[in-house]
Amino acid sequence: MTTCRLVLVSAFVALVAPVSAQAPIQTKGVTEKLLATVDLGPEIEGMAGRQLRMRLITIEPGGATAIHSHKDRPGTVYILQGKITDHRDDVATERRLRIRYFAA
Repeated sequence: MTTCRLVLVSAFVALVAPVSAQAPIQTKGVTEKLLATVDLGPEIEGMAGRQLRMRLITIEPGGATAIHSHKDRPGTVYILQGKITDHRDDVATERRLRIRYFAA
């Protein structure tokens, strides 16, 4: 199984679920590196205390991020290597290398 590496840009902390038949309930085998942040308060009215973050997230084979919501926490994911399964509304969708999608 291949390690999954992705770049995540989000207004808050946001992770995605790796390959799995069922939505995982526990996070394991996940590391992240903060690449950049932008303080949104001075940039956009009403965004005080919020940041735009870019992170490199590595999900090892067999790793997972617990199922969670992105309500009020939108993000964009770019898969650099491997594949993940995105779980939304009880539907699992496989996402592969170099696929961009929005986590909303």
